[in-house]
Amino acid sequence: MINSSEVSYIKAPNHLETVKYPDPSVIAAVYNAATKTLSELTQSMFDAIDDSLFELANNARSNNEQNRFFEAMREVRIKRQSIESNFQQQVKSLFEPKAVLTSSISDPTTENAVKDNLSLVGESEMELNIAISSMASKSKSNLQKALLDTQHCFGQLYGAKTPELVSSPLEPAGICRCFSESCNSLEVDIKEQLLILKQFDRFVMTHFDEVLNVSLQKLAEAKFSPPKKHAASAPIIRNNQRGTQSSRSSEHSSNSDSSKNRNQNSDQPRADENFEALLARFQHHSGNTNTHQASYASSATAEMQKALSVIQRTLHGLDEKAQVNLNNLVGKELSLTGAQLSQYDNDLIRLVSMLFEFILQDNNLAPSMQALISRMQIPILKVVIQDSRFFSSNTHPARHLLNSLAKAGISWTETQRKDSDPLYAKLKQIVSRTLAEFDGDLRLLKILDQDLNQFLSQEERKASIVEQRTREAEEGRIRSIQAQEKVELTLHRQILSAHHSIPEFIIDTLKNGWSRVMFLAYLKDDQEHQWSNTVDISKELIWCLQPLTAPKDRQRWISVVPKLLKDLEAGLRNVSYNSANIDQTISAIKTELTTSFKDSSYAQATSKKPKTGNGEREALKPSDIKSNDTYSTEKENNVLAKHIEKANALKVGQWVEFKLVNGDTHRCKLSANIKEADCFIFVNRMGLKPIKKSLIELAQDLQKNRVIFLEQGLMIDRALSSFASNLLPNQKN
Repeated sequence: MINSSEVSYIKAPNHLETVKYPDPSVIAAVYNAATKTLSELTQSMFDAIDDSLFELANNARSNNEQNRFFEAMREVRIKRQSIESNFQQQVKSLFEPKAVLTSSISDPTTENAVKDNLSLVGESEMELNIAISSMASKSKSNLQKALLDTQHCFGQLYGAKTPELVSSPLEPAGICRCFSESCNSLEVDIKEQLLILKQFDRFVMTHFDEVLNVSLQKLAEAKFSPPKKHAASAPIIRNNQRGTQSSRSSEHSSNSDSSKNRNQNSDQPRADENFEALLARFQHHSGNTNTHQASYASSATAEMQKALSVIQRTLHGLDEKAQVNLNNLVGKELSLTGAQLSQYDNDLIRLVSMLFEFILQDNNLAPSMQALISRMQIPILKVVIQDSRFFSSNTHPARHLLNSLAKAGISWTETQRKDSDPLYAKLKQIVSRTLAEFDGDLRLLKILDQDLNQFLSQEERKASIVEQRTREAEEGRIRSIQAQEKVELTLHRQILSAHHSIPEFIIDTLKNGWSRVMFLAYLKDDQEHQWSNTVDISKELIWCLQPLTAPKDRQRWISVVPKLLKDLEAGLRNVSYNSANIDQTISAIKTELTTSFKDSSYAQATSKKPKTGNGEREALKPSDIKSNDTYSTEKENNVLAKHIEKANALKVGQWVEFKLVNGDTHRCKLSANIKEADCFIFVNRMGLKPIKKSLIELAQDLQKNRVIFLEQGLMIDRALSSFASNLLPNQKN
């Protein structure tokens, strides 16, 4: 991409005399922790870049534009590994003592020179410079407190008399510059370069507090910490702070330490108050009137945490259909150590049990999916005990993961070969990893949630392409049927409305030749507006075959026929009708028209019997054409009326479950409602069409309870809403 300008610095006079060479093992520990987190963030970023370029190519307005985006996607994929490697090397250079032992006080003259140079660069390079500068400034503004703490710790590490004069290797500007220089090898246009920077900002710099947190943790382990006056607001390195951050897959961008610290006094009590209110209702409902202390922390002992870990490992080895009773399992495990549960812990266990009972009774999930997700209750209980904000914050990592599992499961249909199903296998892998590895660190849950969302995004992208093709094919098929019916009905009315004889040859040409022209015109009418013209041509042909005695009619015939023959020939050639003998066909039509014109007289018109075959006319009976009012009788049926209304209210994207007569079930979502064709098209999670219904058929299924609408709201929110209403103190049983 670009090379940022070098900036020289003025060194403080007492700076170098007061520093020492740091312990290399500490530097290595901090660097490894920081780059590991950066690597995870950049993995998400590159996946997002790939998705974005694919979407841009898919929605491109021209082949050239589409090829450009595909080439950019290919370029990024090929050079991704080298960019990641170069990025790590660039970041490593920031940890070199020569880079750290530099004052953050910049030379004003040099800054002016840099500004002057920027005014001389090209427009594209200027855009990139501005994007990088803006990205670094935003991150520095959001993370002031964490950056100051990191700089102070590095000052201590180097033994500086004034730690603020030491440059932190984790300054946003330096990190942004490293990434920019790592991308220099990419041969892409400015639009793609800006897109890459945007994704770097979204997936890396927006979550840069995670890098600072793990670095501060390593520095703290080496006995380097921020000043005590900041200790109260210092970042919490492990569970609680990470639990309050939104998932990287969400689009919330407020992840800074400073904003969280500023809002701590106002937001946190509110979250805990919500949890306490829920707990108070639960206690009232269960007859427990004991009050708790103001502290929101669980009174759980180390024995309880150990017991939960033992149960978690046990669950990992159990059959996935095994039912779990939390109270019994925890009580039994604790009895082995002689420890007792407090009332507070009992209440937490019962609340979590209620949550998973809700999951096991939720018809929006298939039974196997209910059983699979219910295995998460021990990890969730461990989370709730250490951080009650699980019940209050919808961005809590554990809550977000649980909601993601449920959201993914809503589209899954029960099957005998579930282990071979990619979606079920992925969810099972997520649950198994949680049971095997979760030790209380919410970082694992965030990684698993990110992994799951990445998998789901890829699956949804494939399914959306298949669904679009399925929908277009079905709409095209329906449109073809409509066109065929319209053509037949139009020709049928034109032929029957004629009060004169029509030669068999002309009827055959209209039915088998000109009908094709009308069919194509109907399909393309939105763009070419040719339908009415083709209708007029067939109408003119029939009119010109009648006996004409009035001078004005005969004059009109003379002016109409030449253009009529030309239009007929052009249309029939376009649809390749009788292409080997098209000249003979047009000649025969001309002969019929000429003969009719010459023989025209009033006497002939009244005495001559029709030559047209009645069999042909009988073949096109009105009963053969479908009526537009096929369901008038059904709609008047009072029994079906409410179900018809409910079916009509079904929105595109709504998931439903169909129960077939053989006992099988199908989970599908409404992909299209083609009202003019009275057709509801449903697709499965892979985008294929297993079911198609008319309005009446869907209403009848609703009436017979053969189809249910699935709720798509967040599962935990629905569960907590249900608890809140069911646990009202004055609610009657």
